[in-house]
Amino acid sequence: MTISCSLDNSSSLFKLQYLQNLNLAYNYFNDSEIPSEFNKLSNLVYLNLSNAGFQGQIPITISHLKGLVILDLSDLGLKLENPNLNMLVQNLSKLTELYLDGVDISMQGHEWGPTLSFSLPNLRVLSLSNCDLSGPFDPSLVNLKSLSVIRMSGNNFSAPIPGFLAEFRNLTTLIFSGSSLNGKFPEKIFQIPTLQMVDLVIAIFYWESQTIV
Repeated sequence: MTISCSLDNSSSLFKLQYLQNLNLAYNYFNDSEIPSEFNKLSNLVYLNLSNAGFQGQIPITISHLKGLVILDLSDLGLKLENPNLNMLVQNLSKLTELYLDGVDISMQGHEWGPTLSFSLPNLRVLSLSNCDLSGPFDPSLVNLKSLSVIRMSGNNFSAPIPGFLAEFRNLTTLIFSGSSLNGKFPEKIFQIPTLQMVDLVIAIFYWESQTIV
């Protein structure tokens, strides 16, 4: 069943202080902003507000949910300006899965790279497709060696895929389609034993002719 209504700070939802898992995805909240009172649900470990008809700025109060393990705010109507990505995740060190697909983040590589690598050391799933991110890829990202899924399609990196991804021994999924990638493709990535899916559609790569073991 789809809920179609407005959700504001007066909602009785925010009285459920012991709630640990909340999934409101694929409802329609009338293009309203995400209420700031979500910080009252301080025991949340899982929060999914994706594609729920929210609009506008993601509130800083989401960053107060320090126990979050999975956060999904994917929606084309949302943006991260003030607070920006750094302010959103700075207290969320327990996150293992982060989904912000479609959220307007608008950051360069030297900004979003260190933000993720220093704030989210336990990250296993990173999904930032169509977020208006640009490159190049910051070397600090090498610290995210626990990543198993990377989905960053539809951005404008205008840079090569970094060779250090070959060090991510748990990597199963690598999706960079439509992200203006170029340069020499790091062949060692194909040697990751766990790798199951690679999507680099509309990328300009070259590699030296040799046998890939």
